[in-house]
Amino acid sequence: TREYGDVVATHPEKLILGVPYYGNHWQTQNNTEGSTAMDYMGAVYYSSGVDYFRSYGRKWSSTYKVPWTAYNSGGQWYQVWCDDAESLNLKYNLVQNNNLLGTGMWALGYDSDEMDLWNLLAEKYYRFPADYTIADFEDTLGVFITDLNYSGSTSGIDSESVRIIDSLSAYSGNESMKIIVKDDSTKTDDWIIRLLANKGNKFLNRGLSPDGKISLFVKTTGNNKEIALTVDDMAGGTEISLKTPLINDGEWHEYSWDFQNDDSWKNFYIGNGKIDGPIVSIDAIMLYSPEQTDDWTLNIDDINYTRIGNHIEKEPIPKKISLKQNYPNPFNAKTIIEYSVFSGADVSLKVYNIRGQLVKELVNRFHSPGIYKIEFSAENVASGVYIYRLVCGQDIQTGKMTILK
Repeated sequence: TREYGDVVATHPEKLILGVPYYGNHWQTQNNTEGSTAMDYMGAVYYSSGVDYFRSYGRKWSSTYKVPWTAYNSGGQWYQVWCDDAESLNLKYNLVQNNNLLGTGMWALGYDSDEMDLWNLLAEKYYRFPADYTIADFEDTLGVFITDLNYSGSTSGIDSESVRIIDSLSAYSGNESMKIIVKDDSTKTDDWIIRLLANKGNKFLNRGLSPDGKISLFVKTTGNNKEIALTVDDMAGGTEISLKTPLINDGEWHEYSWDFQNDDSWKNFYIGNGKIDGPIVSIDAIMLYSPEQTDDWTLNIDDINYTRIGNHIEKEPIPKKISLKQNYPNPFNAKTIIEYSVFSGADVSLKVYNIRGQLVKELVNRFHSPGIYKIEFSAENVASGVYIYRLVCGQDIQTGKMTILK
């Protein structure tokens, strides 16, 4: 038999590194790292671990390269340790730098609505298509199989409204999607139709680069009809484009939405009105019409995504420096700021208040490659939030710390 260590050393490409999206919760003797555990309180999902960090301050273990926090309840100390995007990034780097087969994680649902871990996966592993056909409606409705009345955003239309494959009319190919909208005679609402892609599940729809656009072709008649697009951008919400009037001459016309045009987007649901996440996916096609007794028929075809530019992935610019979260944080006396320098260079580290005024210059000198730790004293500094800024040429990184006295 062969030793496991020998297999690891000689065949790293056979290994998958497993990482958990959960941590652990202990009752401890005190609030220091390495404190004796008095009792095990159970596992903590990542989403709960993040809440603990937000409530009690996130600390960083330079020994174990993982975040943690401590809090006191009823006179007893407790500690929570849980991987987050910073510590998982180090693990993913291990996978890539040592040519491992890949990464496995459990369980994706443990992050709830938090997007940091998904964004990290996108940064590390995702490869965007240059061009992608979202739906061409050849023989199938594709991602648009959801009933027109499925979404709670849809209003004013009858349940008999349908979308079908139309083999008699197409912009290209042989078929398109025909939508027949019927009025709900029991209501007086104008029509709003939210035609969801895969029921609006962003994890089922193909992820797209934010430096691109979505286009489609529509053929219709009727006055005062409009179209819009909703997208998810993995930044925590859904954005919607401005409404575009539909041309009603019964001919095919193209409509497109550029993700990079901030003036064309606004918040739809807990968004921020712009496409600023790492991955974009289509959520729905939105259709609008004044209420009418007659049916409204329209055809949609060739829904495509195109990356804008030369479609060549840019090589990442090598970082000269790396800055970690100070620890402890919050603090009332002293804290440690740790940073790394990857090549010999002049480096400065300064602390500013939230008005941008310089509080203290901690470092301003030439550094050899290595890891550095600087102590910052809060003596003669008021309570509040402060920014620390690490600068090496054009490479600038910042962190936020809180002083509580």
